[in-house]
Amino acid sequence: GFHTFDSFRGDSKSAFSFLSTSGAQISQAFDNLEMVVIETDNPKDIEMLKASGVVDVEEEMILPEPTPVSTFSANDISTYSQLYGPTELPWGIKAVKAPEAWSGSNQGEGTRVLVLDTGIDRDHPALSSRFEEGKNFMNRNDNPPYEYLDVNGHGTHVAGTIAGDVVGVAPKATILSGRVCSGGCSTVAIIAGVDWGIEKGVDVMNLSLGGPFPSAAARKAYERAEAANIGVVAASGNGGTASVSYPAAFKTTFAVGAVDPNLEKAGFSQWGPELDIVAPGVNTLSSVPMGTGRASTVLLNDGQNTTKIESAPMNG
Repeated sequence: GFHTFDSFRGDSKSAFSFLSTSGAQISQAFDNLEMVVIETDNPKDIEMLKASGVVDVEEEMILPEPTPVSTFSANDISTYSQLYGPTELPWGIKAVKAPEAWSGSNQGEGTRVLVLDTGIDRDHPALSSRFEEGKNFMNRNDNPPYEYLDVNGHGTHVAGTIAGDVVGVAPKATILSGRVCSGGCSTVAIIAGVDWGIEKGVDVMNLSLGGPFPSAAARKAYERAEAANIGVVAASGNGGTASVSYPAAFKTTFAVGAVDPNLEKAGFSQWGPELDIVAPGVNTLSSVPMGTGRASTVLLNDGQNTTKIESAPMNG
C-alpha cells in the first residue's frame, strides 16, 4: 500500500519521485485495487506520470447524482392501495415472487449488501435493525449527526427496497452504506467505496447510479470485486435511451432495468445488449429519510382496543 511516499524520495527512476519536490500529493490509497489518488494543481505533474509508462493515469469524473425520490402523500397511499393492493406488501415484492423464495433463503439472513449511493438514514425504523455500518466518501459541510446521513433520500429508498422491514425483497439481509454522491457522484468516491466493500467482505454491492462513459479504473475495481466473489448490481440508467450506462455495462456487473406494475418496460429505463435483468422500478413503495414523508397513520390504544383516527402529516 502507498500510505506514504517517503520511499519514493531520491529514486530518480521512480514514476513517483517528483512528489518530493512538486505540490502533488497522494491523498488516498486503495490497497485492494492497487490504486492511489493523487491531487495536484499542476497539469505538468499529471503529464509526467502519464509519460512514465509505469502507471495508468485517469482523471476523476463526476456522474449525475440520483434524482431524489418523490415521497407519498396520504392521497398517494390511498391510490396506491386501490391500484396495487395493501401497502404492507408492495407490488414489486410480489412481482419478483420474493415470498416464494423466502423459505429457502430465510429472507436473505446472513447476506451483507453494500449500497453505494447518497447515504442512509440509519435510524429509520424499517432499517435500523438491518444496518451494520456506514462510511462517507464525499466532502460535506452541513455538519450532520453522522457523516453518511442521507439528505437526498435515494440511498435510503434503495436500502429499504433491498432489506427494509416489510417493504424489502430480502428483509433479513444486512445493509452497509457508502455515501458516494453529493450533488454528483465522484468516480474516485465510488471506487473508494468498492475498495471498502472488498475490505469488508460484503456479498453484494448495489449501485443505482451511473453515467455514459466507461472508466478503466472502475472496470479494474469491479473485476477485483468479482475476483473477491462479490456480486455487483447496477442500474441500467434512467435516460430512456438504447444504451446501458456504466458501471452496469461492464461485463463483471449485473445490469438491471426497470419495469412498471404491468411488467412492461418503464419509459425512462435504458436498455441494450448488456442488460441482464429487469425489476420493479415504478411506484415502488420504500423507506425515505425520517421527516421527509408526507403520509401519516395514527392509532389510539386505550389498553384494550386500537382505533385508527384521522390525522394529517407533518414535515420536519
